[in-house]
Amino acid sequence: MKKYLQRILLGLIAFTIGSVAFFSYAGKPWTVMCPGIQVNDLDTLDKKFHAKISTIIATLESEGFDFNVSSTYRSPKKQQCYYDISKVIKKYTGQNGLTTTTKSCHNNTVDGTPSSLAIDLHYFTGSMDDKIKFYKRLRTLARNAGLTSGGDFSKSNPVWAKYDLGWDPGHVQVKGCSKMVRLR
Repeated sequence: MKKYLQRILLGLIAFTIGSVAFFSYAGKPWTVMCPGIQVNDLDTLDKKFHAKISTIIATLESEGFDFNVSSTYRSPKKQQCYYDISKVIKKYTGQNGLTTTTKSCHNNTVDGTPSSLAIDLHYFTGSMDDKIKFYKRLRTLARNAGLTSGGDFSKSNPVWAKYDLGWDPGHVQVKGCSKMVRLR
Protein backbone atom coordinates (compact mmCIF):
# COMPACT_ATOMS: atom_id res chain seq x y z
CA MET A 1 0.00 0.00 0.00
CA LYS A 2 2.82 2.39 0.92
CA LYS A 3 4.50 1.89 -2.47
CA TYR A 4 1.16 2.50 -4.23
CA LEU A 5 0.65 5.79 -2.37
CA GLN A 6 4.22 6.84 -3.13
CA ARG A 7 3.60 6.24 -6.84
CA ILE A 8 0.40 8.26 -6.77
CA LEU A 9 2.15 11.09 -4.94
CA LEU A 10 5.09 10.97 -7.36
CA GLY A 11 2.65 11.03 -10.26
CA LEU A 12 0.83 14.08 -8.93
CA ILE A 13 4.08 15.86 -8.16
CA ALA A 14 5.56 15.00 -11.55
CA PHE A 15 2.45 16.14 -13.40
CA THR A 16 2.51 19.45 -11.53
CA ILE A 17 6.23 19.88 -12.13
CA GLY A 18 5.82 18.91 -15.77
CA SER A 19 3.19 21.57 -16.22
CA VAL A 20 5.40 24.18 -14.58
CA ALA A 21 8.44 23.06 -16.59
CA PHE A 22 6.51 23.13 -19.84
CA PHE A 23 5.14 26.63 -19.35
CA SER A 24 8.01 28.22 -17.45
CA TYR A 25 11.53 27.04 -18.01
CA ALA A 26 12.68 29.16 -15.05
CA GLY A 27 10.54 27.37 -12.42
CA LYS A 28 12.57 24.49 -10.95
CA PRO A 29 11.00 23.07 -7.78
CA TRP A 30 12.43 19.63 -8.60
CA THR A 31 15.92 20.83 -7.65
CA VAL A 32 14.67 21.18 -4.07
CA MET A 33 12.36 18.15 -4.06
CA CYS A 34 14.85 15.58 -5.30
CA PRO A 35 17.50 14.20 -2.95
CA GLY A 36 21.14 14.39 -3.98
CA ILE A 37 23.48 17.09 -5.17
CA GLN A 38 23.32 19.51 -8.07
CA VAL A 39 25.75 22.39 -8.41
CA ASN A 40 26.43 25.15 -10.91
CA ASP A 41 30.14 25.53 -10.13
CA LEU A 42 32.37 25.53 -13.21
CA ASP A 43 35.13 23.95 -11.11
CA THR A 44 33.11 20.71 -11.15
CA LEU A 45 33.52 20.41 -14.94
CA ASP A 46 36.00 18.09 -16.63
CA LYS A 47 39.20 20.11 -17.23
CA LYS A 48 39.18 19.95 -21.06
CA PHE A 49 35.44 20.61 -21.17
CA HIS A 50 35.89 23.51 -18.71
CA ALA A 51 38.32 25.22 -21.10
CA LYS A 52 35.86 25.01 -24.00
CA ILE A 53 32.91 26.13 -21.89
CA SER A 54 34.88 29.06 -20.47
CA THR A 55 35.50 30.29 -24.01
CA ILE A 56 31.81 29.90 -24.88
CA ILE A 57 30.73 31.72 -21.71
CA ALA A 58 33.19 34.56 -22.35
CA THR A 59 31.86 34.93 -25.90
CA LEU A 60 28.22 34.96 -24.77
CA GLU A 61 29.00 37.53 -22.06
CA SER A 62 30.90 39.75 -24.51
CA GLU A 63 27.88 39.62 -26.81
CA GLY A 64 25.67 40.90 -23.97
CA PHE A 65 23.67 37.78 -23.16
CA ASP A 66 22.29 37.64 -19.60
CA PHE A 67 22.20 33.93 -18.75
CA ASN A 68 22.64 31.59 -15.80
CA VAL A 69 24.64 28.43 -15.33
CA SER A 70 21.85 26.18 -14.07
CA SER A 71 23.83 23.02 -13.47
CA THR A 72 27.20 21.43 -13.94
CA TYR A 73 27.66 18.35 -11.74
CA ARG A 74 24.64 16.33 -10.62
CA SER A 75 24.77 13.27 -8.38
CA PRO A 76 23.38 9.94 -9.62
CA LYS A 77 20.76 10.07 -6.83
CA LYS A 78 19.38 13.40 -8.06
CA GLN A 79 19.59 12.19 -11.67
CA GLN A 80 17.49 9.13 -10.79
CA CYS A 81 14.84 11.34 -9.17
CA TYR A 82 14.75 13.60 -12.26
CA TYR A 83 14.37 10.51 -14.43
CA ASP A 84 11.52 9.14 -12.29
CA ILE A 85 9.69 12.47 -12.52
CA SER A 86 10.36 12.61 -16.26
CA LYS A 87 8.80 9.19 -16.86
CA VAL A 88 5.57 10.45 -15.29
CA ILE A 89 5.72 13.72 -17.24
CA LYS A 90 6.19 11.74 -20.46
CA LYS A 91 3.26 9.47 -19.58
CA TYR A 92 0.84 12.34 -18.94
CA THR A 93 2.04 15.03 -21.35
CA GLY A 94 3.96 13.20 -24.06
CA GLN A 95 6.90 15.58 -23.43
CA ASN A 96 10.40 14.52 -22.34
CA GLY A 97 10.33 16.24 -18.97
CA LEU A 98 13.65 16.85 -17.24
CA THR A 99 15.80 14.02 -18.61
CA THR A 100 15.63 10.90 -20.71
CA THR A 101 18.40 9.01 -18.93
CA THR A 102 19.39 7.63 -15.53
CA LYS A 103 23.11 8.02 -16.30
CA SER A 104 23.84 11.57 -17.39
CA CYS A 105 26.95 13.34 -18.62
CA HIS A 106 26.36 15.63 -15.62
CA ASN A 107 27.12 12.64 -13.31
CA ASN A 108 30.74 12.02 -14.32
CA THR A 109 33.39 11.74 -11.61
CA VAL A 110 37.13 11.08 -11.61
CA ASP A 111 38.48 9.38 -8.49
CA GLY A 112 35.29 10.35 -6.64
CA THR A 113 35.58 14.03 -7.59
CA PRO A 114 32.91 15.68 -9.78
CA SER A 115 34.13 16.05 -13.35
CA SER A 116 30.95 16.83 -15.29
CA LEU A 117 30.93 16.40 -19.04
CA ALA A 118 27.79 18.55 -19.37
CA ILE A 119 26.48 21.97 -18.41
CA ASP A 120 23.12 23.72 -18.56
CA LEU A 121 23.05 27.40 -19.47
CA HIS A 122 19.69 29.16 -19.43
CA TYR A 123 18.38 32.50 -20.52
CA PHE A 124 15.47 33.46 -18.28
CA THR A 125 15.07 37.18 -19.00
CA GLY A 126 13.90 39.02 -22.06
CA SER A 127 11.47 38.16 -24.79
CA MET A 128 11.04 34.81 -26.49
CA ASP A 129 12.96 36.26 -29.45
CA ASP A 130 15.87 37.01 -27.08
CA LYS A 131 15.76 33.45 -25.73
CA ILE A 132 15.72 31.96 -29.23
CA LYS A 133 18.68 34.14 -30.25
CA PHE A 134 20.60 33.01 -27.15
CA TYR A 135 19.91 29.28 -27.60
CA LYS A 136 20.76 29.38 -31.30
CA ARG A 137 23.98 31.24 -30.56
CA LEU A 138 24.82 28.73 -27.80
CA ARG A 139 24.21 25.87 -30.23
CA THR A 140 26.51 27.46 -32.83
CA LEU A 141 29.27 28.06 -30.30
CA ALA A 142 28.94 24.49 -28.97
CA ARG A 143 29.15 23.04 -32.47
CA ASN A 144 32.18 25.23 -33.28
CA ALA A 145 33.91 23.94 -30.12
CA GLY A 146 33.29 20.32 -31.10
CA LEU A 147 30.59 19.86 -28.46
CA THR A 148 26.98 18.67 -28.63
CA SER A 149 24.12 21.06 -27.93
CA GLY A 150 20.70 20.15 -26.55
CA GLY A 151 19.49 22.46 -29.33
CA ASP A 152 20.40 19.56 -31.64
CA PHE A 153 18.43 16.97 -29.65
CA SER A 154 15.11 15.70 -31.01
CA LYS A 155 12.57 18.42 -31.62
CA SER A 156 9.97 16.84 -29.34
CA ASN A 157 9.15 19.96 -27.30
CA PRO A 158 6.72 22.07 -29.35
CA VAL A 159 7.86 25.28 -27.63
CA TRP A 160 11.41 24.91 -28.97
CA ALA A 161 10.73 22.82 -32.08
CA LYS A 162 8.90 25.63 -33.84
CA TYR A 163 12.20 27.56 -33.63
CA ASP A 164 14.24 24.62 -34.96
CA LEU A 165 15.68 23.85 -31.52
CA GLY A 166 15.91 20.51 -29.73
CA TRP A 167 14.01 19.82 -26.52
CA ASP A 168 16.85 20.93 -24.18
CA PRO A 169 18.46 23.95 -25.89
CA GLY A 170 20.42 25.13 -22.83
CA HIS A 171 22.29 21.84 -22.45
CA VAL A 172 25.85 21.43 -23.79
CA GLN A 173 27.93 18.26 -23.47
CA VAL A 174 31.08 16.53 -24.67
CA LYS A 175 30.38 14.54 -27.84
CA GLY A 176 29.85 10.87 -27.02
CA CYS A 177 30.03 11.56 -23.29
CA SER A 178 27.34 9.03 -22.39
CA LYS A 179 29.87 6.27 -23.17
CA MET A 180 32.54 8.00 -21.07
CA VAL A 181 30.61 8.62 -17.84
CA ARG A 182 32.14 7.21 -14.66
CA LEU A 183 30.13 7.35 -11.47
CA ARG A 184 32.95 6.57 -8.99
